[in-house]
Amino acid sequence: MPRNPGNHASLVFYPSFYPDGDRLAIMDLGAGGLNGGIVRMVDLAQATVASLTNQSEILAGMPAVSPDGQRVAFAGQRNLGQMYDETRNSVFILETDGTVTQPDPGLGRTPAWSPDGEWIAFESARASSDGRYAAFIMRPDGSGLRQLTDLSLDANHPVFSPAGRLLAFSASQPGWPETARGIAVIDVPDL
Repeated sequence: MPRNPGNHASLVFYPSFYPDGDRLAIMDLGAGGLNGGIVRMVDLAQATVASLTNQSEILAGMPAVSPDGQRVAFAGQRNLGQMYDETRNSVFILETDGTVTQPDPGLGRTPAWSPDGEWIAFESARASSDGRYAAFIMRPDGSGLRQLTDLSLDANHPVFSPAGRLLAFSASQPGWPETARGIAVIDVPDL
C-alpha cells in the first residue's frame, strides 16, 4: 500500500532517497505548480514533511541526495520575480546546516551524485546555440567542470553506475526524429 505523508493537495516529483531509506527529498510544486518548486524532505517513518528551500529565494527543481545524506544537489534559479523556466536552471547544493551554494553559475539541471559523493553529473545546454544538451560533471565545489558528451547526442538525465565508472543518459542521434531517443552509456574519464 502506498504511503503518502502529508495531506495537502500538491504536485510532487523527483523523489530521491536519503541513505537511511526512511527519508526522501522531493520537488513540490504546490497546488498550482506554475512557478518553480520547493525542495522538501519527507520522513516516511514519522509521516512528516519539512521544507528545505525557500521559494521566495530559489525556484527549485529536481533534487538528488548525496550518498552520505549530508547534502542535496538540486536544479533551480534565484527568484528575482521571474516566471520559472527550467531551461534557465543551475545546480545548487543544500548543506545540512541549511546553507545553499551555487558551485557553478552556468546552466545545469538533473543533478546526480557519483557513488563516492565526489562528483555531480548534470545536463546543460550552456555550450549550445540550439538548445541541445550535453552531459557534464563537476565537483560539489564547482571545480573540475568537464563536458563529457557532444551536443549532437542531446544528453539528458545522466546517472553514474554503482561503481562510478560509467555514465548512462538519454540520448538522440543526429538524423533521428525529434521523438526518437535511446539510452547511451559511456566510460567516465579518470577522475
